[in-house]
Amino acid sequence: MELPLWLVIILGIAAAILGLWLVVKIEEFKEDSRRKFKGEMVRAILHTQPSWQQMLDIAETSDVSVTTTYQLARELLKDILTGADKELQSHRALIEGYISTHKRTEPFEGLPNEIRIHLERLRDHLDGKDHFLEPLTIQIRELVTVYKKDYKAQKRYTTWGFFIGVAGAVFAAYAYFYPASTTPPPSVPNAHVAPR
Repeated sequence: MELPLWLVIILGIAAAILGLWLVVKIEEFKEDSRRKFKGEMVRAILHTQPSWQQMLDIAETSDVSVTTTYQLARELLKDILTGADKELQSHRALIEGYISTHKRTEPFEGLPNEIRIHLERLRDHLDGKDHFLEPLTIQIRELVTVYKKDYKAQKRYTTWGFFIGVAGAVFAAYAYFYPASTTPPPSVPNAHVAPR
């Protein structure tokens, strides 16, 4: 049984819309859990002043990664420094402690695993002189940031290229299975051409 082309096109468009909707919903869920945890983090700082390890335990029960927790601590510090959050002003030292503790325990956070392994080995050989690795780590982080921007742009191009390719394949299939009718042009009666 052959499906009509219009039905195939509609099903393809519906599948693309469903996939896009699913991606958007997943991102909304991640952002929602991040926002919820940020509120929990602020309440915990205001009421109990937990240690960094306790904050990581709270994050784990909220399904939030260590990296996200660190980023939120940096956002809270930025809000304190810019005056956007006066409520946490008295807890500035605690939040700065979170950031410094994380930097001390995870100095290579955010770097690719292939690079992180080698930097960990170097740190072990430096015997307490970790500050020598800091300029190198900062430089690599900047390069990774540039790479991530390029990667996101390439991801967009690849996604759009895929959809354009699918549309081209559908058009090619349509042209193959339903070729344009080629009727010969109407014949012109032989006109008598006068000799010169």
